[in-house]
Amino acid sequence: MDGRPGFTLILYLSGGVTHLLLDYILMGPLDMGIKGTAWANLGGLYIIMILGGGYFLFMKTKLSFRRFRPDWRFIGHSFANGSSELVSESSAGITTFFFNYVTIALVGEVGAAAVSIVLNVHYLMILLHLGYIMGVAPLISYFYGAAEYEKVNVLIKYSKVFILVTSVVSAAACLIFGKYIVMAFEHPGSELFDMALTGTRLLASALFLCGMNIFASGFFTAYGNGKVSALISASRALVMVIAGLMILSWIFGMTGVWLSLTFAEIATLALTAVMLVKYKDVYNYRF
Repeated sequence: MDGRPGFTLILYLSGGVTHLLLDYILMGPLDMGIKGTAWANLGGLYIIMILGGGYFLFMKTKLSFRRFRPDWRFIGHSFANGSSELVSESSAGITTFFFNYVTIALVGEVGAAAVSIVLNVHYLMILLHLGYIMGVAPLISYFYGAAEYEKVNVLIKYSKVFILVTSVVSAAACLIFGKYIVMAFEHPGSELFDMALTGTRLLASALFLCGMNIFASGFFTAYGNGKVSALISASRALVMVIAGLMILSWIFGMTGVWLSLTFAEIATLALTAVMLVKYKDVYNYRF
């Protein structure tokens, strides 16, 4: 933010720490239950808003608040370019509904609880990829706008290494340390633990494949191509997840439920490859 990534890190850490502290205080000593969680969440967001707003109001910055005349074409383009992020965030609730519907039909409420654990693990693991593309996308945009295409290609080269390493590490973590990851949510020996452990281990294949798809979605956002970005995001986070869930659960039961994320990543990887080849001459990059 404003060329100061350190401040952005501190900003979000302060919001997260505030959230955690308020969770403990409001749900523990004050015994406010789920209402306390809601207030804790708001508290963390308010801290980010107050510190971030104060930074732009009172500090010497490159960016600042100004009077402006609405440029609706530009605003519309901005909304369209950010549509992939809209798809990613909104799809979580939709896919969770379908996961719960299918697993309850297959194995009952314990299945829904296991899905909750596995999806939380999935989200935590892909944060590496999400954080990386959020950091590198502005650089890609800047160098592309400056017609410094070789610097974009250097970023792509390093990005491929990062994606490969983090994909292997996250997949290996689920395979090797899956038991300990699930123990953070449930005690060993229960039906829920065994089911969630199976799901976490099968999640490894999806984590191995997802890095390139997440990068590609943010990559095209960096070029201002919101349509392709949203198409990739919708495929991996919504459409192909639901398609895989319905088809594979019917054939393989709960194993099919866990493999639906892998199905979505494989299908989207093919789409990503097509889009990267199609636009390489348009944006002058090498992949």
